[in-house]
Amino acid sequence: MKIRHNLTIAENHGDVEILGDSLKSMGFKFDTQYTWKNGEIVYSKKPTLRSSSYSTDTKVLEGNYIRINNLKSWGDSDHKNLLEALKMANTMTSDYKFEYGDIEDYEMEWDGDRSYPASFTFYSHKK
Repeated sequence: MKIRHNLTIAENHGDVEILGDSLKSMGFKFDTQYTWKNGEIVYSKKPTLRSSSYSTDTKVLEGNYIRINNLKSWGDSDHKNLLEALKMANTMTSDYKFEYGDIEDYEMEWDGDRSYPASFTFYSHKK
């Protein structure tokens, strides 16, 4: 039997904005969350979070990922900057500690129908 670990964070949690600020300070660009208010789109500073899942024979890790719009592929310096952004965010967050999960490069589907920006997966642990 697999043990499921929910290591996600609510998209509206304040620690998500701290993570976004840390990513921006290291030069990363991402889509931000938005809502509708009085018929207008209102953007926030928080990055848009998407769900991710990683599975082994014994466990399932549920996390989040953020698409990075200004990268095609992760170079060594980009990877180092990402780890630094996570470390920086963890010194300022109130409720969560962010753990690096994985990175993915930009990808185009074989038929050119869809593309997926570079992204990184992370897991959120209660402090």
